[in-house]
Amino acid sequence: MFSVNYKVTISDINYGGHMGNERALLLFQQSRIELFKSLGVTEINVGDNVGTIQKMHMFIIKARYI
Repeated sequence: MFSVNYKVTISDINYGGHMGNERALLLFQQSRIELFKSLGVTEINVGDNVGTIQKMHMFIIKARYI
């Protein structure tokens, strides 16, 4: 299990009062970078000079209200 601490800021909240979709994507990307860093690899090289393919699909099940 991998976890990342994140402090929600006012700029993360949209006019509907919940975390904006673009902010969630940024959080996922930052978490991914932190995971790779903890494993000693990068997106460019996860081993044997092989990189990762970035493709994101996001399905909103429930809004995150603060």
